[in-house]
Amino acid sequence: MKKKLVAVLTAVMMTSAMVVACGSTEAPAETTPAVESTEAATEEATVVETTEEATEEATTEEATEAATEEATEETTEAATEETTEAATEEATEATTEAAE
Repeated sequence: MKKKLVAVLTAVMMTSAMVVACGSTEAPAETTPAVESTEAATEEATVVETTEEATEEATTEEATEAATEEATEETTEAATEETTEAATEEATEATTEAAE
């Protein structure tokens, strides 16, 4: 049963492809002048360059953002550590003075 269904579907597809491909056309396709081709190629090249520039800019922005974030984290950690050490020293001195 499956083989018959596949055979019928294949025959229908081939027949429809033949009808579409072998149909008559009213007018031949217009050829594109060389100037239009050149303009289209130039426009496409411009789009590619713009895309490359945008990609490079986005990559640069991401790298800058990552570097800034890393530097901020390092600075914050260093400041926190310094503040903690200073507070610990003050507390130790206050405790020592109170004990004397």
